[in-house]
Amino acid sequence: MADYTYDHDGSTETVRLVRLPDGRYTATIGERTYTFNAHTLDHGGWRLIFDEPISDGGSSQFSIYTAAAGDQRFGHVNSATVTLTATTGKRPVGRQR
Repeated sequence: MADYTYDHDGSTETVRLVRLPDGRYTATIGERTYTFNAHTLDHGGWRLIFDEPISDGGSSQFSIYTAAAGDQRFGHVNSATVTLTATTGKRPVGRQR
């Protein structure tokens, strides 16, 4: 289990990420918990397959590409980029992925 806290658009959110015994993950953000599989893609991205759509009428599968620079975390999905500022769960200086 790992907890990460991020600032986004003036609010702070904590994400609790848990790997399940069957290899799936749960991510809890606020009061909502999402269960999903994560598969790596050829060009450094991830294919996330959720057990159910994450919004009404939404998709249950996404390809996401991520990057980090300092405290900034970037996620690009469906032609949209989200920028978060990490307040916990920071990567040690000099560690590369």
